Amino acid sequence: DSARFRFPTAVAVGPNDNLYVADTFNHAIRKLIRPSTVAGTWTVTTLAGTGIAGFFDGSASTAKFSFPQGLTLDQTGNVYVADSGNHRIRLISTDSTVSTFAGTGTQGYGDGTTTDALFDHPCGVAFDDDGDPSLNTGNLYIADRDNNRIRRIDLSSVNTNDAVETVGEADFNAPVSLVVFGDNIYVSDKGSQVILK
Repeated sequence: DSARFRFPTAVAVGPNDNLYVADTFNHAIRKLIRPSTVAGTWTVTTLAGTGIAGFFDGSASTAKFSFPQGLTLDQTGNVYVADSGNHRIRLISTDSTVSTFAGTGTQGYGDGTTTDALFDHPCGVAFDDDGDPSLNTGNLYIADRDNNRIRRIDLSSVNTNDAVETVGEADFNAPVSLVVFGDNIYVSDKGSQVILK
């Protein structure tokens, strides 16, 4: 009850039922540690980010984000962040290292390898049921807001030219969040005021 946030925009459940939050205007990823008893108190910590907008890959305590707006976790507890202001997908590894998973940092649109692909304010990220980067299986889906597209990273081919591809664009108007359930992707389409499947 003493912790403070500034425009938190996304939350995800991780190992041990801890919660992870994209604390957007604090330019940080926060972690809420679940108490050991039902009556216990949650502890709020900063997982990564300095609180100052910018870009820097490195240790979690020195890494910088710019308006992170979405996050998801893989099966081993790594956190993937839609770092909207940096036009990148960032990875917070379980060893507390932050790196760029996809995107060059240049605002734009372009499919290709994870190191060449361009994004324009990505806001949401979600794995499908088979998504496990440690096994190079499944897909990571991205709500690429200002490109009005849903993008996909094939985790089995992150170093190939078709690793990042567009899977939907015709009906979207500023998609900001998404979830994968079975064979369907559900998208919160902000500009159209609708949920699309």
